[in-house]
Amino acid sequence: SPANTTSKYVQSSPYTIDFRCHIEKTLGSRTEQITRVSSSSHPIEIDLVQQDAYIVTFTQQSTHLDRDILINIELSSQRSSTIMAVEPGAIMAAFVPTEEECHQASKNDLTNEFIFVVDCSGSMQDENKIGLARQAMLLFLKSLPVDCHFNIIRFGSEYKTLFNENT
Repeated sequence: SPANTTSKYVQSSPYTIDFRCHIEKTLGSRTEQITRVSSSSHPIEIDLVQQDAYIVTFTQQSTHLDRDILINIELSSQRSSTIMAVEPGAIMAAFVPTEEECHQASKNDLTNEFIFVVDCSGSMQDENKIGLARQAMLLFLKSLPVDCHFNIIRFGSEYKTLFNENT
C-alpha cells in the first residue's frame, strides 16, 4: 500500500494530494526562533532557500490522503506565546501561556475564559477518534477552575458553538 500505511481505504482512493505549507519565520516585527519543523504523519522536505519562510512539501510525489496531515513546529523558549497560520479556507491559532503568565493570571481577579475547538469532521470517524475527543473534553471540563467562562466550538463541514456570543 502507498506510504506503507495499513489503512483499508487507500487502495480504493483514486486521487492523491500535492501538499505545500508556507511557514513564515517572523511574527510582527520580531523574528521567531523556530528550532524544528517535522511531521509525525508524512515524510516531508523543508526548503530553506527563502530568507523569510520555510517551505514544507511531501517527500513522496503522489501521496494518498489516507490520514490527517500533522506538521509540528517547535519554537525556542524566547518566543511569543501565540502561533497563527492562515491559508485560503483554513486558519489555525494556538495560544500557549508561559508559566509566568499562568502565575500572574492566578494572582489577579480576572475571569478566565477557555475555548475548546473540536474536530467532528469525517476524519474523526475511524479508530474511535471522536470517542477519544469526547473523553478528553469531559476531562478538560471537569478540570476547569471555578468561576470561569468556557465555550465549545465543533466543526466539520460547518461549525457550531455550544453557547452563542450574545448569552
